Amino acid sequence: MSRVLIVDDIVENRYLLETILKAGGYDVVSAVNGAEALAAAEAAPPDLLVTDILMPVMDGFELCRRWKADETLRGIPLVFYTATYTDAKDEVLARTLGADLFLVKPMPPDALLEAIGKTLASPRTESPAADAGKALQGYSEALFRKLQRKVGQLEAEVATRKRAEEEVRALNAGLEERVRSRTAELETSIREMEAFSYTVSHDLRAPLRAIDGYAALLDSEAAERLAPESRELLRRIRASARTMSTLIDELLEFSRTGRTELRRTRLDMGEIFRSAFEQLTTPAERERVELRVDALPPADGDPALVRHVVTNLLSNALKFSSGRARPVVEIGSREEGSRVVYFVKDNGAGFDMRYVDKLFGVFQRLHSPAEFPGVGVGLAIVQRIVARHGGTVSASGRIGEGAEFTFSL
Repeated sequence: MSRVLIVDDIVENRYLLETILKAGGYDVVSAVNGAEALAAAEAAPPDLLVTDILMPVMDGFELCRRWKADETLRGIPLVFYTATYTDAKDEVLARTLGADLFLVKPMPPDALLEAIGKTLASPRTESPAADAGKALQGYSEALFRKLQRKVGQLEAEVATRKRAEEEVRALNAGLEERVRSRTAELETSIREMEAFSYTVSHDLRAPLRAIDGYAALLDSEAAERLAPESRELLRRIRASARTMSTLIDELLEFSRTGRTELRRTRLDMGEIFRSAFEQLTTPAERERVELRVDALPPADGDPALVRHVVTNLLSNALKFSSGRARPVVEIGSREEGSRVVYFVKDNGAGFDMRYVDKLFGVFQRLHSPAEFPGVGVGLAIVQRIVARHGGTVSASGRIGEGAEFTFSL
């Protein structure tokens, strides 16, 4: 079995070549550079040397020069197998140094094995040692050609990068212009929305007040002359006008929460919850409701907006538990990861978890106005405020067993 010494500084290349040669029936040893190959060959001369050219410590050309200058090794065939030095002049230099064969990577395994087999089968001849001066000149020329190609590649790469940078600058300039244009459009939209809000708050409220006022006047002055059905219609007119007015107020509030500037400060959450409860209830209602408040950690947020969140959640808890003989509202907090989560829990009507995604939408209600009054905007406002603080809000509940709302800031 012929013994082949392969030399390559790249481990993947050595593994591939070793696999091909072993499959062809050769005994294979390997080295990572020319110096290591010379030491291995002096210890146990191989039948054939297959070497790369571009390697650290000692490259293939220098290995070939020393190989052919060594009296013991010069008769052993030397094959260059390279992917870097591939010019015809590189092959001329290799032949000048005494190489028996010059192959360019990659080659099909069958073709590579055939070439190596023919080289081994050829009669061994001792190539004369190359003239040192000519070898050095040839090597210098090969290195110069290699550097020229590398410089050309680098110049092409630099030119490509410059073109890419110019394209990026052009894209950035276009993007900045589009951002400016879009910002101007958004500012215009905001001004139009504010103008619309003004129209809603003034122009629409005035007719509603007139409807409610005229209906009230008619009810007070002509009630005795009206049939019961007519008085019921008047009542419904007034109730609808008040509902519409409330709806307008809630929509305006929803719009404002998205534009109000945040003014963060340290908040005493326990005090905010207690004062909101006092504001929402009468002394008689406070006697009836069982309020449980845990010690609450402070939070960072906008005082007015956070108070709006607390007031809304407490108001809902009181409203939906009002049908209980003994309403219970529990306020507390817990840690979830790195965040503090505050919760408001009640023992009220609860809701079906299949519809939990609808809770925080505008005009979304899970109970009819006849059961519990409201227009379905409050929780949408809560979600918008909490989102502006970088937090989250969620809800859970069961029908007839109460609900729990949580939020973090």
